[in-house]
Amino acid sequence: MPHLPQLADCAAQLAAACLRRSALMYHLAYHLVAYHLACVALAACALIALPAVAAAQAPHAPPPPGGAAPGQHEGKLEGKLAEGKPPLVAGMIIKLPEGKPVTFEEMIRDLRHVRVVYLGETHDNMADHEGQLAVIKALQAEGRSVAIGMEMFQRPYQGVLDDWVAGKLDEKQLLNQTEWYDRWSMDFSYYQPILVHAREAGKKLLALNAPEELVHEVGRNGLSGLSPEQRAKLPNIYLGRAEHRHYIEHIYQAQAGVGHHQNNFEHFYEAQRVWDETMAQSVAMYVVQPGAAQIVAVIAGNGHVEYGLGMPGDVVGRVGAPYRIISFQEEGHVTWEPGPGPPTPLFDYGHPLANYVWITTESKEQDKPKLGIGVGKPPEGQTGVAVEDVMEGSPAAKANLKAGDVIVAFDSEAVGSLADLRYALSHKQFGDKVRIEVVRGGKKESATVTLSPLPKERPAMKMKKGHPPVGAAPSGR
Repeated sequence: MPHLPQLADCAAQLAAACLRRSALMYHLAYHLVAYHLACVALAACALIALPAVAAAQAPHAPPPPGGAAPGQHEGKLEGKLAEGKPPLVAGMIIKLPEGKPVTFEEMIRDLRHVRVVYLGETHDNMADHEGQLAVIKALQAEGRSVAIGMEMFQRPYQGVLDDWVAGKLDEKQLLNQTEWYDRWSMDFSYYQPILVHAREAGKKLLALNAPEELVHEVGRNGLSGLSPEQRAKLPNIYLGRAEHRHYIEHIYQAQAGVGHHQNNFEHFYEAQRVWDETMAQSVAMYVVQPGAAQIVAVIAGNGHVEYGLGMPGDVVGRVGAPYRIISFQEEGHVTWEPGPGPPTPLFDYGHPLANYVWITTESKEQDKPKLGIGVGKPPEGQTGVAVEDVMEGSPAAKANLKAGDVIVAFDSEAVGSLADLRYALSHKQFGDKVRIEVVRGGKKESATVTLSPLPKERPAMKMKKGHPPVGAAPSGR
């Protein structure tokens, strides 16, 4: 008997097969029909194991971005792309495959009637997040209901997001209960305006991602190394798309030497597919629910949406929902010229980078203060954040913090977790002086830290799983 994630895939795919037969059905009765079809399909799969179940459980092959599904890329630019093209400068929005600049308003008009809008980001670029929020608000101003799906939250924490939107949690409770800094690690302030807007506007937030533990297990031992119980928690994973494999291999080579699965590309690729397929299933399951928002705005790293090769194709393979991709790209990091990057080409792998490429200002690596420490969990029976390494020349080093210290307070506020420390730090500016209390050798000591930029030349720092250095440069994807 199929397990729940596979049954959900089956239901969504059978519903989509019927939905794609009639454009009229899609536009006039999408939610109602999809819901009943999904329920019927799910019941049929569970009760009588129809032959369709076996086919639906088999890995599905999503159509390429040049396919016929609404919202997918069509056409290519021929010849030398850079000839006659304007320079790609911050503030510009390029529509592809036409390769022409458009206004924000023109783009929004094109987004109004799709089901999914992918907002691909560089995680640590605040300009990208400001653009994402601008798109969401503009769609709402057009009278469209919008749900917000986020790569940053893992599916077991959906209930916490519901409580946040309902006003039952403050920010520190949200961070602690979703284990934000253990499982995501990026500074919360990048995403805080989007999350606050979702709560103020009563918008559904969707936790899209797979549990970190499963992804790490796949990264270490591959899908074949999962137990039957672990594998049952994942959706169907399709591994047969050559162009996506080529794309991920390029990322893998660029990140050589980083991560616990660095010596095995197959495991790296399978872990990436677990991310993409799980997020795709989360989106697909939502869009066929009764009462679902008219548009799902998906916030995810560019590596999951570029060229339509990851999550967008996986969603189409399940429910055929029409979509658009907006890829936020930093000025100087994207090019008209074809061929392997960096910088990222607007056309590669036989496809445009996105439907729209929004050029943003380049992120400032040190736009937020950091202590310059590697951290971990405290010894058994203690609370706080253990200092495992101190970056030479960092604010922490100048204040004489040492490896082995356990941080227990920050400006008189108790520090019981990494979330407490990172949250307190996120409200500080360069030049601020903060008082940090530590336990060292069984005794409490205090130090005054002046928050200044980290050294430009940084020595390698220790990194424990789930606890990135409080001061390391975050990944752009």
